[in-house]
Amino acid sequence: MGGRADDPPYFMMNLFGAAAFVHEARGLEGADRLLTILRDSRGFVHGGRVLASNWLAWAVARRGEHERAWELIDESAVESMTMRPFQDQVAAELFALTARWDEVPAFLGDARAYAKAAELLALPVHLDRLEGQHALAAGDAERALELLEGARRGFATLQAEWERARTELDLADLLIAVDRTEEARSMLDAATHDLQRAGAVLELERLGSLRTRLS
Repeated sequence: MGGRADDPPYFMMNLFGAAAFVHEARGLEGADRLLTILRDSRGFVHGGRVLASNWLAWAVARRGEHERAWELIDESAVESMTMRPFQDQVAAELFALTARWDEVPAFLGDARAYAKAAELLALPVHLDRLEGQHALAAGDAERALELLEGARRGFATLQAEWERARTELDLADLLIAVDRTEEARSMLDAATHDLQRAGAVLELERLGSLRTRLS
């Protein structure tokens, strides 16, 4: 980017957002600088602002800044079919991270209708995982298992290996809770390689915590 490295144009927001998220997720040096670029770039119109705000919201939510994450989503809200798949994916992440379970059914109904009309492939899998997480929070372990297994298969089909492995953590957590420990251990074994390869700190910490519960 040369002289625009700290002041990128709006059409680079997806690239800079992804880079900022990866740096933040891995705990890498430079994460704060990239997140600051996203914060400063939210004056862009339309697409640039939406992308910057959604990447930033996802990153700060993983830091535990839940209220700020939702503020960023609300501030950037626009009716854009181009941006909506990513907007809904990030919203699904935020609902789970912030445990705003009461709002999930309405979101799922609207997002699923849109995904079906648009004939999307990836968003429905993210919605399946969120619905599974919601079912688990509501105490419906059987329904949660069905949905999370479906999401796991969906991410595998999409070759979204990090997302598949993250879903395997959800499944392992559920399987431990219902005393299916050997299945939980197999699920963690399946997730380990791709989680280690991705290097995302939260997921690696959760992997370690779940292994401790099995020991």
